[in-house]
Amino acid sequence: MYWMPLLLTVAAAVTVTYAAVGATCSNNVQCGQGECCQILSEYMIMSKKRQLDWMTTTPPYPTRGTLGSCQRYQLEGSSCNPFDKINGYCSCEPGTRCVQHEYPITSTTEPTTEGPTSTTPHLAKRTFGRPGYVWFAKCEK
Repeated sequence: MYWMPLLLTVAAAVTVTYAAVGATCSNNVQCGQGECCQILSEYMIMSKKRQLDWMTTTPPYPTRGTLGSCQRYQLEGSSCNPFDKINGYCSCEPGTRCVQHEYPITSTTEPTTEGPTSTTPHLAKRTFGRPGYVWFAKCEK
């Protein structure tokens, strides 16, 4: 009977260490390697103006709650959204950041999410910007 509390403690430690994607969390320590604790903001930021408002808001911008879920980071080269991190989503993995690129539209057809050439890695398409151009964002160092 003395081994039962020890067994439960070890089982809890293993569960926290190897938390599965989607597990409930309150901070990044509770998530596994390559994951973060995704706690979404109460009010989603969708523009640079709102981003500036968020950066000057005190106390910190409100969240929906203190609990979130473990989700995987976006890997280097994968598509991203520049507003993901400030909205509480797991954005680019540590050491990378979400960078936007503007490409000219060179044909009369709608551009694909692969960008201007077939060798361009998969990127997230953005429809704002100046006429004749399209925006794509990806995680880069």
